[in-house]
Amino acid sequence: MTKPQVKSIHCISGVLLFVCISWIPQVSRARYMGEAYFESAMDLYQMNKYEDAVQRFKKFLELAPHDFYGHYLTARSLGFLGDIDNAIEYYERALAIKDDYDAHVYAGILFTTKGKYESALDHFKKALEIIPDDSDALIHTGDVYRSQKDFDRAIELYHQVIEHEPQNSKAYLSMGMALKEKGNLAGAIENLKKALNIQPDNAHVHIILGITLQETGDTNSAHKHFEKAKEIDPDCKVPEN
Repeated sequence: MTKPQVKSIHCISGVLLFVCISWIPQVSRARYMGEAYFESAMDLYQMNKYEDAVQRFKKFLELAPHDFYGHYLTARSLGFLGDIDNAIEYYERALAIKDDYDAHVYAGILFTTKGKYESALDHFKKALEIIPDDSDALIHTGDVYRSQKDFDRAIELYHQVIEHEPQNSKAYLSMGMALKEKGNLAGAIENLKKALNIQPDNAHVHIILGITLQETGDTNSAHKHFEKAKEIDPDCKVPEN
């Protein structure tokens, strides 16, 4: 069977627009149009042009409403744009089609941002059912407990990650922040320094460590970490005093 021919291909701002000849059957035309929308949406997504990508993904979903990746990537794009509510909606649509670790984790992160902690915990729990003992899901779960001021429960999860991954800088950072918020400044400093030993060019850790040192009265060391943070990321914000 002869494949349908493409009449012309235009490239406008990196987006491929396929103009198919009119005799292509309607079902085939929809399939080819769907592929074109998805490919152009992916091009835009990879160029960080998320607003345009969202519009292309939505066009694709009109033709393929049950496609997991169409919903998932729309959610990712909306998340990058800061449109949290709509991003969550598309993650939920994606998860109604397919149970997926990444979609659960990203949805959980957004629910945490919204302060909807029970929904966040539910998504992280489901992520851990897919990949048991996954460090990222455990850390995110701990971060939810930390947001709820349940520091002991959070610290227990961070310990669990560190036992299996002693070079996990994110676990030490979260541990340090939990201990700081609990009032254990010495323990916080110890863990934040461990995070920096693993990832010395992390501006965020330098800032958190600097603030913690400042709270102990060690302003000289604090300012050194603030200066280092600005050296790593000139756009980062550090305390003025």
